[in-house]
Amino acid sequence: MNVLFIGYWNLDDPLTSATIFPHLSILSKHDRVNSLIFTNTQREMGSVEKVNYLKESGIVYYPLLSQNYHLTLITKIIDFVTFPKKILKICQDNSVDLIIARGAPAGALALLVTNKNDLPFVVESFEPHADYMLETGTWSKYDPRFIAQKHWEGKIKKKAKFILTVSENYESFLKKEGVAPDKVFTAPCGVNIKKFFYDPYKSQDVRKNLNIPSGTKVAIYVGKFGGIYYGDEIFILLKKMLSYYNDNLFVIILSNIEEEEFRKKCFLYAISSNNVKKLFVPHEEVNAYLSAADFAVAPYRKTKVSKYLSPVKVGEYLAAGLPVLITEGVGDEMNYLERNHLGVTLNIHMMDEDTYFKSKMDKINKIVEIRDHGYFVKNALKYRSFEVVENLYDKILNA
Repeated sequence: MNVLFIGYWNLDDPLTSATIFPHLSILSKHDRVNSLIFTNTQREMGSVEKVNYLKESGIVYYPLLSQNYHLTLITKIIDFVTFPKKILKICQDNSVDLIIARGAPAGALALLVTNKNDLPFVVESFEPHADYMLETGTWSKYDPRFIAQKHWEGKIKKKAKFILTVSENYESFLKKEGVAPDKVFTAPCGVNIKKFFYDPYKSQDVRKNLNIPSGTKVAIYVGKFGGIYYGDEIFILLKKMLSYYNDNLFVIILSNIEEEEFRKKCFLYAISSNNVKKLFVPHEEVNAYLSAADFAVAPYRKTKVSKYLSPVKVGEYLAAGLPVLITEGVGDEMNYLERNHLGVTLNIHMMDEDTYFKSKMDKINKIVEIRDHGYFVKNALKYRSFEVVENLYDKILNA
């Protein structure tokens, strides 16, 4: 088989490294794959390092370069008009037998391509993307992007050969909705335990470099502010956490939020620079900072569809041996984190109730005090192993 894999994130986006590259690696080694072609949307040229990685892995790479028309809506419309034509040519030039798309937006591109031919296609990491964007206020229900994406997702459910969701919650929903049960499976966002693990030496180095006093608890948050994540609420949470520990807490933030905006928010919420450090590092360096922490924070915005998520960073947190303080209503994690003493779920709108907040922090602190790194790794493998993906690819490629 000649397989085309479609991604929607930039080549240097951390999500590409964390979720697409491992899947490409699995596919490239499968005995049913003769040639593996990868294409993705690019807002700028990808780094030489990532391009070389693909080349060295024997993967044929075709970036889809998006033109910037200064208005996001116009840019997106033109993307979805021109990209399917380009992808169709890639399919023809490489005699593609099967398309695999990662995520609902990439799935929409696969759908538009296969409207022109009879190529079978699979959409993995399929989620209600249009509803995410609506619920988080990124799109309105009258936005052409919402209307189009919602329409395409309905078509994908009918036309895709297989659909891989990232949560059992969404698999169950799709089956109840009428999607054929023999073509829907769950493949949670996997984690590579060779890249994410507790490293005591890196832990010491990071704590030393950041001048973290001995005996100070360390929390870490890896992610953005706004969108599917909370915004100002995260700073309120940080302030409450610092108060709980009587400022004997250091918080590491790995985010691309603008430095000036971050400083303004810290000033607004009276968060001292002595207690927090914001950095933005390559995905390959994240593990060192996770190793330096005692627990992690995952402040996803609770919406009607957030239970269908599978946050990549939660798997990385667990693999690094970190208990997770996660907001309520997120992914399959809402079903197993507290039950297995891997973390605590928090209703972020009840933070001002001191008794409630203290009880949650007491729980996470207790897990921190007695945690066994091996136990967390065992559960990371149980819930986020790439073995699930390998088995499903085997099923898809031999169907």
